[in-house]
Amino acid sequence: VAPRAEAKQISAEQTLPVDARTYRDVLNIMELSARQAYRRLRKDGRAARTITVKIRTSDFALHTRSTTLPAPTDDFEQLLRAARAVLPRPEDSGAVRLVGVGFSGLSHDRQEMLFPELSHPAGPHQSVTQSATTVAGPGAIPAGAEAVGESHPGGAAERKESRWQQTQDVWHPDYGHGWVQGSGVGVVTVRFETRETGPGRIATFDTDDPQLQPADPLDSLAWNVATEDDGEQLALGGEEPTDSTGE
Repeated sequence: VAPRAEAKQISAEQTLPVDARTYRDVLNIMELSARQAYRRLRKDGRAARTITVKIRTSDFALHTRSTTLPAPTDDFEQLLRAARAVLPRPEDSGAVRLVGVGFSGLSHDRQEMLFPELSHPAGPHQSVTQSATTVAGPGAIPAGAEAVGESHPGGAAERKESRWQQTQDVWHPDYGHGWVQGSGVGVVTVRFETRETGPGRIATFDTDDPQLQPADPLDSLAWNVATEDDGEQLALGGEEPTDSTGE
């Protein structure tokens, strides 16, 4: 019996009971598909370099977009960030009935990026591969028709110019101190953590959410330093200063 060949792609998809009509609704379903595909990727034991997102709209048109990372990775946050960057918007394509995420370019080798937050898959002027196939209805496009397009500032993906920059420190009254992981298409993703908390939770907000405010980067260090007004000044970390006289 011939051994089973390794899969060339690992994917997961969700068919929606009700069509999704907003980007936020599609984003939530896409993240669910991405997590399912990631669990399969971890079970497979390989890393992925190419991330593909597909949606099927209510008129049975299939839209796919993909992007390729500089190196294979099995880090979920990097894969999810790439998937978010190429997710089509229902405001442009129409109501969405199915959402899927696929990982390909699979490899047993891994090369971790030193600064993954600086990787901008499908950012301004960076090309992505996309295709649209209408499988039913008038104006059908032949299967496999494909185009390579570019996203430019001011286009659909840049409708809202974000005031948030990657790695920028922020504060939220419910979540505390955090930093921006990525921003685009009207939303910003933040990881809430400090030196004291360790790795924290991730949340996504509208870019114009009034509760999300810029913060001082030093606040993330959680240093509790007393001042001269408090009497004796404490060293960093809260330790009492030593008396050099030995008294």
